[in-house]
Amino acid sequence: MRSKCEKAPWTRFYGVLSIDFETTAQVRAEGVRELERERLLAESERARQDAELAREELQRAAASLASSKAEYRALRTSLDAAFCVIEMIYDERGAAEDYRFLEINPAFTAHKGLVDPVGRTARELVPELEDQSVQLYAGIAALGEPVRSVSQSPAMGRRFDVMERWT
Repeated sequence: MRSKCEKAPWTRFYGVLSIDFETTAQVRAEGVRELERERLLAESERARQDAELAREELQRAAASLASSKAEYRALRTSLDAAFCVIEMIYDERGAAEDYRFLEINPAFTAHKGLVDPVGRTARELVPELEDQSVQLYAGIAALGEPVRSVSQSPAMGRRFDVMERWT
């Protein structure tokens, strides 16, 4: 028998490590959770990048729209001719009964003689307005094509030569 002071004749040894199945399952579950967390983080980052791109695109579109509106406003206000955007008003049977002014340019008031018409209806501004004016605009709305018309309005005391386009 050897004493405790003597060196062992071997310098290497092999061992068998036994791992219970519960520990292995826990390690695997933790690995799966880590992979799932990494996947979710990657998806979150992609979503953040997509949102940033969408935000940039929206900002570009808003700037472009603002520029277009400014150009439209400048063109509209610089026209010598009267310009307006109207909305037709129909009764419950679908018959045209009036129209509302949505936009005008400065020349409109001078040409038409109507004061502060935006947001108001034609019949509100000119109660005795002839039905032919309402029907003329209703017809243009129905056609959806440009129409040139010459008309007279005794109620307004004016004659109109108008090029209209309904959109």
